[in-house]
Amino acid sequence: MTGWLQRKSTHGDLSPAVHNVNDTPPIQPETVFAISSSPPNTTEAIRDEAFALCETLIADSPTSPEAIAVLALSQMRWGQTDEASESWQQALALNPQFSPAHVGLGRIAHTAGQPQSVVKHMQAAIAANSEQCAAYAPLIDALLQLPDIDQAFQVAEAYQRLCPEDNEAYFWLGQVYLQREEYDRARAAHKNSI
Repeated sequence: MTGWLQRKSTHGDLSPAVHNVNDTPPIQPETVFAISSSPPNTTEAIRDEAFALCETLIADSPTSPEAIAVLALSQMRWGQTDEASESWQQALALNPQFSPAHVGLGRIAHTAGQPQSVVKHMQAAIAANSEQCAAYAPLIDALLQLPDIDQAFQVAEAYQRLCPEDNEAYFWLGQVYLQREEYDRARAAHKNSI
């Protein structure tokens, strides 16, 4: 299949996106998301090609939540959040513990200003995979909006501990310290974020 995808691409090298397609187990969404992550001034033809490749991937792996995740990420990339939400739900139907789907639904809820839904999905993502660093920042932000400062603090500490290489972990810890009026600690955390 890799050769077919590479031959079918008329708009650039997709080898990074399809490198592991024949080497399943499992397809990593972040690896194949490159299919639709072209520059912002892309054409309709590239978008259509990206979706066609996603559909082919799903046809080849119909029971793979990872394959559906590729489509959902592409849909999000192209602003099709309703369709992406449906795709994430399909991935969860195949595997209710599929952490990336919870993150995707949480990101959609975050963009829509629905902090309770963000908390629900990001907590589910972390429960399924505590090292899912992408879930922590939106979760902390939603908890601060509710406001649940104590829970936000616990999550921010866990985020910083589990993902110390992620500068955003320090930023969000600083934000929580600001809410707790611990200004010196907030300043130190924000300094560590840059």
